[in-house]
Amino acid sequence: MLSLLRENLPRSWKMLSAINVCRVCFIGALVFFYSLEASGTAAFAQIGAIGTLPQFDVTHLAGGPGGAGYLDGPASQARFSGPSGIWGSGGNLYVANSGERTIRRVAAATGEVTTLATLDTNLTCNGPLIPGGHVSFPLVLRYVSLWADSANVYAGDFCLHVIYKISIASGEVAVLSGQLTQFATINGPAADARFTFPLIMWGDDSYLWVLDGTTRRVDKQTSEVTSAFAGITGIVGGDGTYLYCFQSLSSSTTTVQMVRIATGDITTVGTYPPISTFWGLPVWRHSEGDEDFLYVMNTTENTIKKIRVSTGEMTAFAGGIGTPNWKDGPGAAASFYWPWAAWGDSDYLYVVELSNHTLRKIRFSTGEVTTLAGRPAISGSSDGAGITARFNSPEYLWGDGNYLYVTEVAGTIRRVRISDGQVSTLAGIPALPVYQNPSADGIGTTARFNVPWGIWGDRENLYVVERRGFTIRKIVIATEHLPE
Repeated sequence: MLSLLRENLPRSWKMLSAINVCRVCFIGALVFFYSLEASGTAAFAQIGAIGTLPQFDVTHLAGGPGGAGYLDGPASQARFSGPSGIWGSGGNLYVANSGERTIRRVAAATGEVTTLATLDTNLTCNGPLIPGGHVSFPLVLRYVSLWADSANVYAGDFCLHVIYKISIASGEVAVLSGQLTQFATINGPAADARFTFPLIMWGDDSYLWVLDGTTRRVDKQTSEVTSAFAGITGIVGGDGTYLYCFQSLSSSTTTVQMVRIATGDITTVGTYPPISTFWGLPVWRHSEGDEDFLYVMNTTENTIKKIRVSTGEMTAFAGGIGTPNWKDGPGAAASFYWPWAAWGDSDYLYVVELSNHTLRKIRFSTGEVTTLAGRPAISGSSDGAGITARFNSPEYLWGDGNYLYVTEVAGTIRRVRISDGQVSTLAGIPALPVYQNPSADGIGTTARFNVPWGIWGDRENLYVVERRGFTIRKIVIATEHLPE
């Protein structure tokens, strides 16, 4: 699956998972600049301007915000029911509509929705038996994943346990691999292969990469199924070149592994005392001369560790073990309170602290820690310079070399200028209680986010995962001058 990633794909690919398009996002794709919302709509974003200030306008591309349904037609008149997969090719988006077991085609330019194909509907979904008290019951899932190339759409069907191939030209549906209603995990030639819940994550000219208990590879020409990346578990991050895996085989140790995406080669970096990262983005790889180093956030210790990849040697980089606190200073003299996620440039590692409500920077060469923005242990939503600004539980970040973009639990996307720590609010407005902030399209602070979580960008756009809104939102970043 993962040999498809190029060297320059995002370091924060992991954070775009756990939503409707997770099989694409799992390995760092851009979700083709669009999102699928739980209400059954596809969304994209465009930008406008008022005066000299950039504005960030999130609008619907297709599907009516009024609710789920099944209807082809122009843009907002169309309806989706359980959209669960999306991919783009040749100016169109292809959407798996799990509720109606259809593959829909959305014209990217106009939002016009048509039905490309209907999957088997004359067979009953089934699944493996799950123990439940005195009786067992079948686990039946109706999820459909999707990926497309220029000629075909490929759909992984949890209901009937097969992978379909759908011709874009004709809409003809054929089973590429697996046997209808027969569930198992069996590799081999087309006639012998079996799937249980095939989740298509990615494809290339030759293969589909499928997650079904383990990672499996399907030959697009012969339909043969083989294992890929066997034995890889505990993935916590990736940067387009490597996956990073933390395996806690006992309560007293954590083994750190690096998997080269292009080849699948696994390097065991070392085994260490327990490393606890919770849901953060805990690893950043930085090259120093001929050596690669991993910088690892140990959330429970409130420390940043440094691991030399060539030898596996782990040393303390920043933060002192002990009571969580806030203190700038060199190396172990500094202190953190839940360092959660990181992004780095050539000189500094930037770390958001969930509980200190701050953004810190650490110089790679010395370990010196300083506060770039936010005031320790004081939450808020004020824009401003450096410590005059306030954050409310910042969770994830991404940078483009000039700015850092930070998501906050309260429902906002903040931008921090790296040169001086100037903080501004790009989109959203803080709301309490945070889990009751509904998703809404709009311009700048008129937009609403329901717990924005992962974030990544490509210097033109930001892509934000909503943990509770179950969507991916796109914000187009203007290239004109930004206010001082």
